Amino acid sequence: MIVRSSSVILACAVLLSAASPALAQEDQSPDKPSGDKKKAMQIYNKGVVQYNLGRWQQAVELWEQAYEVFDAPEFLFNIGQAYRQQRNCERGLFFYRRYLATKPNAPNRSEVMKFIAELEKECSEKAGSGTGGGATAGGAGGTAGTGKTGSGDQSTGGATGQPGGDTTAGGEAGRDQRAVTGAGGAGDQSDVGAGDGSDAGGDGEADGEGDVEGGATPSPERPPHLFAVRIAGGPSFPSLGPLDVGTLVSFNLGAGHPINLGQIVLEPGALVTYTPVPWEVMATDKSGTAGLTGLLANVGVGYEFLPGLSGRAEAGVGALIFSGLTEQGNPFLDETDVADGAIPMFHVRGALGVEYAITKNIVVEAQPVVFSYSPSRPLRAEIDKITRFEMLIGAGYRM
Repeated sequence: MIVRSSSVILACAVLLSAASPALAQEDQSPDKPSGDKKKAMQIYNKGVVQYNLGRWQQAVELWEQAYEVFDAPEFLFNIGQAYRQQRNCERGLFFYRRYLATKPNAPNRSEVMKFIAELEKECSEKAGSGTGGGATAGGAGGTAGTGKTGSGDQSTGGATGQPGGDTTAGGEAGRDQRAVTGAGGAGDQSDVGAGDGSDAGGDGEADGEGDVEGGATPSPERPPHLFAVRIAGGPSFPSLGPLDVGTLVSFNLGAGHPINLGQIVLEPGALVTYTPVPWEVMATDKSGTAGLTGLLANVGVGYEFLPGLSGRAEAGVGALIFSGLTEQGNPFLDETDVADGAIPMFHVRGALGVEYAITKNIVVEAQPVVFSYSPSRPLRAEIDKITRFEMLIGAGYRM
């Protein structure tokens, strides 16, 4: 989203207007930001232009200059937003934490805490880059801004509105993480208006202390994995012509090599499925258990649409081995026929489901839609194909 120039002008006008009597009393607070507010806003507006053009580092440099001129905490938030767009988790964490440390009652505190959690995860998941030093040093640095700022949109749209004015916070930046600084005037519930502190928070995260894993600019892609194994099971509803075999149980074991492509994970590999098929012929008082074993080259495709939660589709092709048909009189072959061994058939399989990453290595999954098909010419004439619908749940481990 783009910050409209009219919003910027309105913000400047409000910032430069005289404070009301109620706010004049607040000006006596020792925590009120100090410096040349007018000059800072001029620099800030230049930063907004750079931000809207996607020039994150130029925006950072200008907003750092603005903070040096007038030390309003909202500048720290905006700098953190720009670093987040750069995928620079370490610097983003530093400025978000400094913002909360200098403005503990920020009305957008809960939103900032979400950004902090996202960046902490990115830093910790960057494989092989070691640990960064303490990304933030609590205590010194920055003065707490306790003035009142106004309203903006309830988004990441931030604000370098200056405490002490009536309406200085954020215009039209969106929660889609593409814009951060609305310098606009009256909006709707800004992220960064200091307000009266409706979202008062504790000291735990605001002090900015702690270590962060990862380098300065981690990739947004998930950490690489070399090998993944999955196991699943659930009810199976097979169809074998006129035979009523009831509801069975199916088991799957698969392995593959995950290939990370941003939010998409491609996982080529192999899959083994097994479904025991108990049978009984009342007329001859014979019974036994046959087996359907699938051996498939399989490929899975996952798409992460929420943090940790992905949709997953699978497709496989290979052979279905029908075993356990050596006893004469079994219902799957003609009455006088027996199989010397297992009977192989062509086999295809498809599945749709979701998976959730409990940790970066362990996932749980559900596949409510699984369908497989095999033509069955070697069996009795009435059984021209074997189809199965399944609903599976399972877990996986990625190394």
